[in-house]
Amino acid sequence: MAPQATANADWNVSSTVTAARLLSIMALARAVLTVRGFEDELAALSKFYGASLPSVIGRHYAFPSFSFLAKYWQDPVADVQTTARALFGASLQKMGPEETAIGIEYWRSHLPAVAKQSQKLNLRAVIILGIIGCIQPGLLNSTVCKDVAESLDQMLREETPRNVYRIAAVEILGSGFPIWEPHINAANILRTLIAFSGLANPSPALSATSPSVNAPPVPGSQTSPSSSSLPSPSAAPSPAVMVASRQAIVQLASCNPALFISTLTMDLMHSKNPNERMGNLKLLGMFIAKKPLVLLPNLGRVVEAIVKCLDPNLPQIRDALQHIVTVNFAELVKRYPSVAFHHASQRLAVGTADGLGVVYDVRIAARVQVMEGHTQGLTAVSFSPDGKLIATFSLAENTVKIWQPATGFLGSLVGALTASSTSTTGGASAGVAALASVGGVGHMRAFRTFTVGPPDVNSMKDPGGVLDVVRFEWKGERQVTLTSVGGLQLAFSV
Repeated sequence: MAPQATANADWNVSSTVTAARLLSIMALARAVLTVRGFEDELAALSKFYGASLPSVIGRHYAFPSFSFLAKYWQDPVADVQTTARALFGASLQKMGPEETAIGIEYWRSHLPAVAKQSQKLNLRAVIILGIIGCIQPGLLNSTVCKDVAESLDQMLREETPRNVYRIAAVEILGSGFPIWEPHINAANILRTLIAFSGLANPSPALSATSPSVNAPPVPGSQTSPSSSSLPSPSAAPSPAVMVASRQAIVQLASCNPALFISTLTMDLMHSKNPNERMGNLKLLGMFIAKKPLVLLPNLGRVVEAIVKCLDPNLPQIRDALQHIVTVNFAELVKRYPSVAFHHASQRLAVGTADGLGVVYDVRIAARVQVMEGHTQGLTAVSFSPDGKLIATFSLAENTVKIWQPATGFLGSLVGALTASSTSTTGGASAGVAALASVGGVGHMRAFRTFTVGPPDVNSMKDPGGVLDVVRFEWKGERQVTLTSVGGLQLAFSV
């Protein structure tokens, strides 16, 4: 490039030159100033080059090239990546409406869904418009959003795209999910992200006898021709793709918990491939530990889907998943006061958001009893040490109820068959499996009810705090203490 007459003229040469100069200056400044503790000076410098420079240079200023900056959106050098993203956002904000519209229309014409090509230019068009949609969704009309969403979907399903483009596509799908969702099959996108997350590690022994099959579509999910099948990548995803996919799953689940729960529970209960179920169980374990509030409104459905993985009529799947299911049960009981497990009787109880308490016998992977009586969601559930009583608490009602679950003939028979299986094989296991398909769920009524005061509406505003505080603790077979919000402790003798 030939020297310019004035320093300001260097910013008028071209968009690419402007982008290159800004990226070099700001990335170097970020690397030096952050190490030396000059964050305020870095902020001032960023404000000047990102916001004030166009006004200083004047109307001939060449705005930074989005194409050039998009190349560094996933740069492995953190300072370069952060700077490229900041410059992209600042430039988009300073551009005039007419110039922005011209740029969007130009890149739309190169989208794979429009141009019917997947060359380098086409993939970059997806990234540029995808970034714009995430930063300022109002700039993209419905037609552009649809084209970008279908192009992102296509990038995920292609066998061998450049890894950096796939990572960017995954990130953009997660960050801008609310604007892409109406134009894609969101359930299949979620399944694709789970496949890329690396959670479902294929086991040769299981895969040889359990071919992968797609689960049924989730009711209410959008269906589009471009999302009719899931990708079958020939190689394992890279660590960077795994990390991006897990982050995108969290964003998707936080945006649309109902879709997330529906897809996972559907696949857990219907997939014939143990590896696919294993991946979903690992994902649920991650959410139980790190994002418990996402699962809380649909906890009953989650628990039932996990229990169904132990169906004795599917012995191969049961044996493959028994360990991780046990781990998930332990995490559920630890994290949610509305889930309880009684080891001796192998019963799991969960309180649901609609006020029901459901008891499962994990030996037959089936509901055996339902507790009906609360009118609001259950906050805590607990078995007495001998398993003969169950205590439930609804914070919305401020009511405690005590239940006496009867073992009944079916429970006794299952217990007898399970005990006999320790000394014999074949017949006892087959008997338990047969009972798994026998209907009949007992409905319980509480025999004691305690009102612990008027409902406290304010206490329901912090569900995370409720999970951390509310607990039952049994002092004996007939004495239980409830710890509620605000440090309140109440003892009950039954």
